[in-house]
Amino acid sequence: MKQLTIHRELKFSWSSCYSKKGSPIANFPPMIMVEPRTISWKEIDNLVKQHIADNGFEYDSVRDYLYSLIPDEFECTVYNNRKTILDFMRVGGVYGQGAVAVVRECIKNVIEKIPTARQEYLFKPITIYRKGEIIDGSFYLLIMPKIPRRELVATKCLYRDNENNVGVVFDNIEELCESVRRGKYSAYLLTLPAEYRNLQMLWVEGYEAPFVSDKIATELHVAAVYADGYEFGIRMLFDE
Repeated sequence: MKQLTIHRELKFSWSSCYSKKGSPIANFPPMIMVEPRTISWKEIDNLVKQHIADNGFEYDSVRDYLYSLIPDEFECTVYNNRKTILDFMRVGGVYGQGAVAVVRECIKNVIEKIPTARQEYLFKPITIYRKGEIIDGSFYLLIMPKIPRRELVATKCLYRDNENNVGVVFDNIEELCESVRRGKYSAYLLTLPAEYRNLQMLWVEGYEAPFVSDKIATELHVAAVYADGYEFGIRMLFDE
């Protein structure tokens, strides 16, 4: 028997977009607009891209460089002044590298229960405003380095052909990237090289939400009795 490391996509829940009777009340989950005060997300993204162009993609190096660019102060507002505030929410205004989610302290505490082998995420405390008033609670910006899609093991990823409703495995990463770019295929199962399997959390280019380890997913399943805003999506394996 072979044991595999499995991660799950930690998606933003759409349940708040519907009433108890199932009728739609919003077009997308709550979103927090977050803008750094001293540097823009686009500037951060461009600097990280140049770092990768000069040095290649090496996770720890990119992570350290990204974290060095993140300021301590942000302007944070609720998009469209929406009344619903969740414990796990989308970030608006981010360009490329940088922030992946806004979380309340209860989610931060759950994630930090699981020790990490590397500094794979960063929490920055933020204050959120709606119509000029501070939203009650302690909130944090979750920041992670973005792993390029080209790092995927193409022959061990499974995609769905949305037009013909069949599974597809690509022959190489070039074919995978080009086909996904055209929007005809959606991921069903992803695989990364073994070097990433010790990460408790990771973020892959092209995916809005992070992937979390089975340990974190288990803790979040338990936390669902008091925390909200998230659900689980596709699976991630690692090339053993």
